[in-house]
Amino acid sequence: MHSIKGLSLFGLILCPILSWAVWLSLPDVPSPANEDGSAMCYGKHEDIGYVWLLHGRALVPPGHGYFNRYDIGQHQWNSEELAGMPQSPGTTGEGAGIAYVPDSFAQPGQPATGWIFGFKGNHTDEFWVYKPGDNAWVSCPSPQQQYVEAGGALCFGGYHPISGTKTAFVYAFTGTENVWNQGIFLRYRFDAAGPEYGSWENLSPYPDPVDGASAMAWCRPATATEFGNVYAMIDDGGWIMHEYNAGLGIWGLQGGFMPGVPHPGMAMATAPGGTTIWCFRGGGFSDWWSFDANSGAYRYLTQPQDRTWRGQVRGASLCSDGNWVYAELGNTGFPEFKKYAHMEMEEEESDGGQGDAATAADGRLSVSVTPGAGAHTFRLSGALHGRIVLNVSDPLGRTVFAQHVTAATGEAAIVWYHAAAPAGVYFYRVETPDAVAGGKLILTR
Repeated sequence: MHSIKGLSLFGLILCPILSWAVWLSLPDVPSPANEDGSAMCYGKHEDIGYVWLLHGRALVPPGHGYFNRYDIGQHQWNSEELAGMPQSPGTTGEGAGIAYVPDSFAQPGQPATGWIFGFKGNHTDEFWVYKPGDNAWVSCPSPQQQYVEAGGALCFGGYHPISGTKTAFVYAFTGTENVWNQGIFLRYRFDAAGPEYGSWENLSPYPDPVDGASAMAWCRPATATEFGNVYAMIDDGGWIMHEYNAGLGIWGLQGGFMPGVPHPGMAMATAPGGTTIWCFRGGGFSDWWSFDANSGAYRYLTQPQDRTWRGQVRGASLCSDGNWVYAELGNTGFPEFKKYAHMEMEEEESDGGQGDAATAADGRLSVSVTPGAGAHTFRLSGALHGRIVLNVSDPLGRTVFAQHVTAATGEAAIVWYHAAAPAGVYFYRVETPDAVAGGKLILTR
C-alpha cells in the first residue's frame, strides 16, 4: 500500500482497491419481523434512493400485502402508508419477490424513477407492478405456468434494443420444480407501451430442481454480451452457482463450488451497473460472501456479530445501492435492518493535482477528481447523455452533497463546494442512464 504524503490543505486521496468492512444497525422496520416470502430491492423515485420492502406471510390481515420503503438519504422509514399489494384471498407467502426496474423511457433531464415488480407467491401466479408516482399496484399478465411457491424469485435484466425498440427484461423463477425436475425460468418483457403491457417467454429451464429457496442477480460482466448474464443459486442445487448467458440462451457453471451450502432464506443482490454479487447463505447461518462476475471468484465477508443474526432463515433479503448492502433478517422474531460496507481499495497519493480515474465496470464512464481550495471538481467522460447524478456520502451513508446535470456530449463536470464539510472519509457515486462509477476520497484540512 502506498504511503500518504505530500497532501495539500484540501488534499484528496482516491482509493480505487484497502480492504475494510463494517456492519451498521439502522432503524428497525416498523412492523413485525419478516417471514417466508419477504423481499427487498433498491431503486429511486424522484431522484431519492429507497430500499423497498415487501413482507412475507401472515404479518397482516388477509387482503393486504405489507409494503414499505426506507429513505436512504433521510435514514428513516417513510411515515406515509404505501399501498399494499392487492391480495385476495390470502397474504404474501412463500415465493414472493420484488425487483426494481428504472424508467428508461422518461425524457432526458427528468428525475430518476422506476417501477417495482412483484410476485405475490403463496401458491398463486399473481404478478403486479407498483407505480410510486400513483402509489398504486397494477395487475400484469401472469406467467401462467404454475403457482409461484417456495423458491420464487425476480430480478431486473436491463434494457435492450429488440427489433429497433427499447425493451426491458425481468427474469423470474416460479419456485417448486416441475414434473421434469427442472426449475421453470421465465422472462417478462415490455416496452414504452408501459410495464403492465408486457408478455412472458419461456427460457431454457434451470438445470436443477428449484425448491425451498432460490436467488437471482443480473449484471453485465466484461465477457458478456449486451444482454448480460443472470446468476442463480438454489438450495437443492448444492454448492453450485449457475450462470445464464442471455445472449446465447443457455445455462452453465460459474465459479465452481460456493463457500457454503445455500438454504431457505438465501438472498442475492448486485448494485446498479456493478459486477459484484452479494450472497446470503440462509438456513440459520449468518455467513455470507461476495462473488465477482468478472473473475468468478468468491470471497467470505465479515459476518454480523449480533447473536440474533446468526439465525437468519426464511425471508431474509438483500439489496445494494452501490455504496452499501442493505439486509433484513427473516423468520427470527427480530425485525432488524442493517447495512454493510465493503470496499476493496488501494490508496493512491495526490499532490493536489488531477485525481486518478474511477472507471465503471463496462468502460463507458470515467470519473476524475481535481482538488482545490474549498471545492473539488468531478470531471466525467464517456458515453454520456441525459441525466447524470453525483452523490457524495459520509461513512454512515448520509448524503453530504448531491447534484445532477444534463449532458448531451461526451463530457461533463460537477463541482462540490465543501468548505463547511469536516475532514474525513467520503464516498462518491456517479450514475448515468447507462453506467455507474464511484470511489473513496479523504478530505484533509
